[in-house]
Amino acid sequence: MDNPLHIQIEQYLDGVMPPDVRGAFEAQLAGDPVLAGELRLHEAARAAVQVQALLDRREALYRSGKKKLLWRSWWWKLQDAFVSTNSDGIGKIRWGLVAGTALAVLILGFFALKPLLAPDAPAVPKPLAVPKEKVEIAFNTYFKPYDLSNTLGGTDTDTLYAFARNQYMAGNCTEALRALDKVLADQQFEYRPMAMLLRGTCLLDSGDADAAIAALREVPPAAAGPFQNAQWYTALAFLKAQDAEQASVLLREIADDPNHLRQSDAAALLEFAAGKK
Repeated sequence: MDNPLHIQIEQYLDGVMPPDVRGAFEAQLAGDPVLAGELRLHEAARAAVQVQALLDRREALYRSGKKKLLWRSWWWKLQDAFVSTNSDGIGKIRWGLVAGTALAVLILGFFALKPLLAPDAPAVPKPLAVPKEKVEIAFNTYFKPYDLSNTLGGTDTDTLYAFARNQYMAGNCTEALRALDKVLADQQFEYRPMAMLLRGTCLLDSGDADAAIAALREVPPAAAGPFQNAQWYTALAFLKAQDAEQASVLLREIADDPNHLRQSDAAALLEFAAGKK
Protein backbone atom coordinates (compact mmCIF):
# COMPACT_ATOMS: atom_id res chain seq x y z
CA MET A 1 0.00 0.00 0.00
CA ASP A 2 1.11 3.59 -0.65
CA ASN A 3 2.47 5.48 2.32
CA PRO A 4 -0.03 8.30 3.13
CA LEU A 5 2.82 10.54 4.27
CA HIS A 6 4.68 10.06 0.99
CA ILE A 7 1.48 10.80 -0.95
CA GLN A 8 1.05 14.06 1.01
CA ILE A 9 4.66 15.08 0.32
CA GLU A 10 4.29 14.34 -3.43
CA GLN A 11 1.06 16.37 -3.57
CA TYR A 12 2.78 19.25 -1.79
CA LEU A 13 5.76 19.18 -4.18
CA ASP A 14 3.47 18.88 -7.23
CA GLY A 15 1.43 21.90 -6.09
CA VAL A 16 -1.86 20.01 -6.17
CA MET A 17 -2.58 20.09 -2.43
CA PRO A 18 -5.72 22.12 -1.55
CA PRO A 19 -4.88 25.53 0.02
CA ASP A 20 -6.36 24.71 3.44
CA VAL A 21 -4.58 21.38 3.61
CA ARG A 22 -1.36 23.00 2.34
CA GLY A 23 -1.46 25.56 5.15
CA ALA A 24 -1.88 22.86 7.78
CA PHE A 25 0.87 20.81 6.16
CA GLU A 26 3.32 23.73 6.14
CA ALA A 27 2.53 24.38 9.79
CA GLN A 28 3.29 20.75 10.55
CA LEU A 29 6.54 21.04 8.58
CA ALA A 30 7.64 23.99 10.68
CA GLY A 31 7.29 22.02 13.91
CA ASP A 32 8.23 18.51 12.80
CA PRO A 33 11.94 18.04 11.89
CA VAL A 34 11.31 14.41 10.88
CA LEU A 35 8.65 15.44 8.36
CA ALA A 36 10.90 18.23 7.11
CA GLY A 37 13.68 15.70 6.63
CA GLU A 38 11.36 13.43 4.62
CA LEU A 39 10.44 16.41 2.43
CA ARG A 40 14.11 17.19 1.78
CA LEU A 41 14.76 13.55 0.81
CA HIS A 42 11.91 13.66 -1.71
CA GLU A 43 13.23 16.94 -3.11
CA ALA A 44 16.73 15.45 -3.43
CA ALA A 45 15.40 12.35 -5.19
CA ARG A 46 13.46 14.49 -7.67
CA ALA A 47 16.51 16.66 -8.31
CA ALA A 48 18.65 13.58 -8.97
CA VAL A 49 16.14 12.29 -11.54
CA GLN A 50 15.98 15.70 -13.25
CA VAL A 51 19.79 15.99 -13.36
CA GLN A 52 20.09 12.50 -14.85
CA ALA A 53 17.50 13.36 -17.51
CA LEU A 54 19.43 16.53 -18.43
CA LEU A 55 22.69 14.58 -18.63
CA ASP A 56 21.07 11.97 -20.89
CA ARG A 57 19.67 14.72 -23.14
CA ARG A 58 23.04 16.45 -23.35
CA GLU A 59 24.76 13.18 -24.27
CA ALA A 60 22.16 12.48 -26.99
CA LEU A 61 22.61 15.97 -28.47
CA TYR A 62 26.39 15.60 -28.38
CA ARG A 63 26.29 12.28 -30.24
CA SER A 64 23.80 13.59 -32.82
CA GLY A 65 25.87 16.70 -33.49
CA LYS A 66 29.08 14.70 -33.74
CA LYS A 67 27.51 12.32 -36.28
CA LYS A 68 26.22 15.21 -38.42
CA LEU A 69 29.59 16.95 -38.32
CA LEU A 70 31.35 13.74 -39.39
CA TRP A 71 29.11 13.34 -42.45
CA ARG A 72 29.52 16.98 -43.41
CA SER A 73 33.32 16.75 -43.14
CA TRP A 74 33.30 13.79 -45.55
CA TRP A 75 31.09 15.72 -47.97
CA TRP A 76 33.45 18.70 -47.88
CA LYS A 77 36.42 16.42 -48.57
CA LEU A 78 34.63 14.90 -51.57
CA GLN A 79 33.86 18.36 -52.91
CA ASP A 80 37.50 19.43 -52.56
CA ALA A 81 38.64 16.23 -54.30
CA PHE A 82 36.26 16.25 -57.29
CA VAL A 83 35.62 19.96 -57.82
CA SER A 84 38.33 22.52 -58.56
CA THR A 85 37.72 26.26 -58.13
CA ASN A 86 39.35 28.77 -60.49
CA SER A 87 40.37 32.32 -59.69
CA ASP A 88 36.86 33.59 -60.49
CA GLY A 89 35.35 31.33 -57.82
CA ILE A 90 33.65 29.09 -60.39
CA GLY A 91 33.74 25.37 -59.63
CA LYS A 92 34.78 22.85 -62.27
CA ILE A 93 34.30 19.08 -62.01
CA ARG A 94 37.47 17.01 -62.44
CA TRP A 95 35.98 14.51 -64.88
CA GLY A 96 39.17 12.51 -65.17
CA LEU A 97 39.21 11.88 -61.44
CA VAL A 98 35.49 11.04 -61.47
CA ALA A 99 35.98 8.49 -64.26
CA GLY A 100 39.00 6.93 -62.52
CA THR A 101 37.14 6.66 -59.24
CA ALA A 102 34.11 5.08 -60.94
CA LEU A 103 36.35 2.51 -62.65
CA ALA A 104 38.04 1.67 -59.35
CA VAL A 105 34.63 1.22 -57.68
CA LEU A 106 33.52 -1.12 -60.48
CA ILE A 107 36.68 -3.23 -60.15
CA LEU A 108 36.36 -3.44 -56.35
CA GLY A 109 32.67 -4.28 -56.69
CA PHE A 110 33.49 -7.11 -59.09
CA PHE A 111 35.98 -8.67 -56.69
CA ALA A 112 33.58 -8.16 -53.79
CA LEU A 113 30.72 -9.88 -55.64
CA LYS A 114 32.85 -12.63 -57.15
CA PRO A 115 32.60 -14.92 -54.07
CA LEU A 116 28.80 -14.63 -54.25
CA LEU A 117 28.78 -15.88 -57.85
CA ALA A 118 30.86 -18.96 -57.02
CA PRO A 119 30.93 -19.16 -53.23
CA ASP A 120 33.07 -21.60 -51.34
CA ALA A 121 31.59 -23.51 -48.47
CA PRO A 122 31.91 -21.06 -45.57
CA ALA A 123 33.82 -22.18 -42.54
CA VAL A 124 31.52 -21.85 -39.55
CA PRO A 125 33.56 -20.89 -36.48
CA LYS A 126 32.76 -22.83 -33.37
CA PRO A 127 31.06 -20.51 -30.87
CA LEU A 128 32.94 -19.83 -27.69
CA ALA A 129 31.65 -21.77 -24.72
CA VAL A 130 32.68 -22.53 -21.15
CA PRO A 131 33.98 -26.12 -20.83
CA LYS A 132 32.37 -28.08 -18.00
CA GLU A 133 35.73 -28.66 -16.36
CA LYS A 134 36.33 -24.89 -16.14
CA VAL A 135 33.02 -23.64 -14.74
CA GLU A 136 34.25 -23.47 -11.15
CA ILE A 137 37.45 -21.58 -11.94
CA ALA A 138 35.54 -19.23 -14.29
CA PHE A 139 32.97 -18.48 -11.57
CA ASN A 140 35.60 -17.91 -8.88
CA THR A 141 37.59 -15.65 -11.21
CA TYR A 142 34.72 -13.43 -12.36
CA PHE A 143 32.18 -13.35 -9.52
CA LYS A 144 32.41 -10.21 -7.40
CA PRO A 145 29.63 -8.61 -5.32
CA TYR A 146 27.77 -5.94 -7.25
CA ASP A 147 29.41 -2.50 -6.85
CA LEU A 148 26.93 -0.08 -5.29
CA SER A 149 29.30 2.89 -5.17
CA ASN A 150 28.21 4.34 -8.53
CA THR A 151 24.47 3.61 -8.57
CA LEU A 152 21.83 6.34 -8.73
CA GLY A 153 19.62 6.65 -5.68
CA GLY A 154 22.28 6.11 -3.01
CA THR A 155 20.22 8.20 -0.58
CA ASP A 156 16.99 6.23 -0.20
CA THR A 157 13.94 7.19 1.84
CA ASP A 158 13.31 3.66 3.05
CA THR A 159 15.52 3.00 6.07
CA LEU A 160 15.09 -0.76 5.73
CA TYR A 161 16.43 -0.69 2.18
CA ALA A 162 19.30 1.54 3.27
CA PHE A 163 20.09 -1.00 6.01
CA ALA A 164 20.06 -3.83 3.44
CA ARG A 165 22.45 -1.89 1.17
CA ASN A 166 24.83 -1.23 4.05
CA GLN A 167 24.80 -4.90 5.07
CA TYR A 168 25.40 -5.93 1.45
CA MET A 169 28.37 -3.59 1.07
CA ALA A 170 29.75 -4.86 4.40
CA GLY A 171 29.61 -8.44 3.06
CA ASN A 172 26.88 -9.50 5.50
CA CYS A 173 24.48 -11.13 3.03
CA THR A 174 22.54 -13.00 5.72
CA GLU A 175 21.27 -9.76 7.29
CA ALA A 176 20.91 -8.13 3.87
CA LEU A 177 18.64 -10.96 2.67
CA ARG A 178 16.38 -10.65 5.72
CA ALA A 179 15.94 -6.95 5.11
CA LEU A 180 15.50 -7.33 1.34
CA ASP A 181 12.73 -9.93 1.79
CA LYS A 182 10.79 -7.37 3.84
CA VAL A 183 11.52 -4.59 1.34
CA LEU A 184 10.31 -6.67 -1.63
CA ALA A 185 7.06 -7.45 0.16
CA ASP A 186 6.09 -3.84 -0.72
CA GLN A 187 4.96 -4.01 -4.36
CA GLN A 188 5.11 -0.19 -4.68
CA PHE A 189 8.73 0.15 -3.56
CA GLU A 190 10.47 2.66 -5.85
CA TYR A 191 13.79 0.84 -6.15
CA ARG A 192 12.29 -2.65 -6.39
CA PRO A 193 14.39 -3.82 -9.43
CA MET A 194 17.58 -2.83 -7.61
CA ALA A 195 16.46 -4.70 -4.48
CA MET A 196 15.76 -7.80 -6.62
CA LEU A 197 19.26 -7.59 -8.09
CA LEU A 198 20.85 -7.31 -4.64
CA ARG A 199 18.81 -10.26 -3.37
CA GLY A 200 19.93 -12.42 -6.30
CA THR A 201 23.61 -11.58 -5.86
CA CYS A 202 23.34 -12.18 -2.09
CA LEU A 203 21.87 -15.63 -2.72
CA LEU A 204 24.67 -16.34 -5.19
CA ASP A 205 27.30 -15.13 -2.73
CA SER A 206 25.73 -17.44 -0.13
CA GLY A 207 26.16 -20.43 -2.48
CA ASP A 208 22.49 -20.98 -3.44
CA ALA A 209 22.84 -20.80 -7.24
CA ASP A 210 19.35 -22.11 -8.09
CA ALA A 211 17.61 -19.59 -5.82
CA ALA A 212 19.86 -16.84 -7.19
CA ILE A 213 18.86 -17.67 -10.78
CA ALA A 214 15.16 -17.58 -9.88
CA ALA A 215 15.56 -14.25 -8.04
CA LEU A 216 17.64 -12.59 -10.77
CA ARG A 217 15.16 -13.57 -13.48
CA GLU A 218 12.50 -11.54 -11.66
CA VAL A 219 14.32 -8.26 -12.46
CA PRO A 220 12.13 -6.56 -15.14
CA PRO A 221 13.71 -5.67 -18.52
CA ALA A 222 12.27 -2.14 -18.22
CA ALA A 223 14.87 -1.41 -15.51
CA ALA A 224 17.74 -1.38 -18.02
CA GLY A 225 20.75 -1.10 -15.68
CA PRO A 226 19.62 -3.61 -13.02
CA PHE A 227 18.29 -5.99 -15.73
CA GLN A 228 21.59 -6.11 -17.63
CA ASN A 229 23.53 -6.66 -14.41
CA ALA A 230 21.02 -9.38 -13.44
CA GLN A 231 21.75 -11.15 -16.76
CA TRP A 232 25.48 -11.12 -15.97
CA TYR A 233 24.99 -12.53 -12.47
CA THR A 234 22.53 -15.12 -13.83
CA ALA A 235 25.26 -16.38 -16.16
CA LEU A 236 27.63 -16.59 -13.19
CA ALA A 237 24.95 -18.45 -11.21
CA PHE A 238 24.74 -21.03 -14.00
CA LEU A 239 28.52 -21.46 -13.69
CA LYS A 240 28.10 -21.93 -9.94
CA ALA A 241 25.44 -24.56 -10.64
CA GLN A 242 27.85 -26.38 -13.01
CA ASP A 243 25.54 -25.68 -15.98
CA ALA A 244 28.13 -24.73 -18.61
CA GLU A 245 25.68 -24.88 -21.51
CA GLN A 246 23.16 -22.36 -20.09
CA ALA A 247 25.98 -20.12 -18.87
CA SER A 248 27.62 -20.10 -22.32
CA VAL A 249 24.36 -19.26 -24.12
CA LEU A 250 23.70 -16.27 -21.86
CA LEU A 251 27.32 -15.10 -21.91
CA ARG A 252 27.36 -15.15 -25.74
CA GLU A 253 24.12 -13.15 -25.80
CA ILE A 254 25.69 -10.51 -23.54
CA ALA A 255 29.01 -10.50 -25.42
CA ASP A 256 27.22 -9.99 -28.77
CA ASP A 257 25.35 -6.89 -27.52
CA PRO A 258 27.61 -3.80 -27.90
CA ASN A 259 25.21 -1.76 -25.75
CA HIS A 260 25.26 -4.19 -22.82
CA LEU A 261 26.84 -2.90 -19.60
CA ARG A 262 28.63 -6.25 -19.12
CA GLN A 263 29.58 -6.88 -22.78
CA SER A 264 33.35 -6.68 -22.18
CA ASP A 265 33.13 -8.82 -19.02
CA ALA A 266 31.21 -11.57 -20.83
CA ALA A 267 33.60 -11.53 -23.80
CA ALA A 268 36.60 -11.70 -21.46
CA LEU A 269 35.10 -14.60 -19.50
CA LEU A 270 34.44 -16.61 -22.68
CA GLU A 271 37.95 -15.94 -23.95
CA PHE A 272 39.37 -16.87 -20.56
CA ALA A 273 37.41 -20.11 -20.37
CA ALA A 274 38.37 -21.03 -23.92
CA GLY A 275 42.03 -20.69 -22.94
CA LYS A 276 42.68 -17.71 -25.22
CA LYS A 277 43.90 -15.50 -22.39
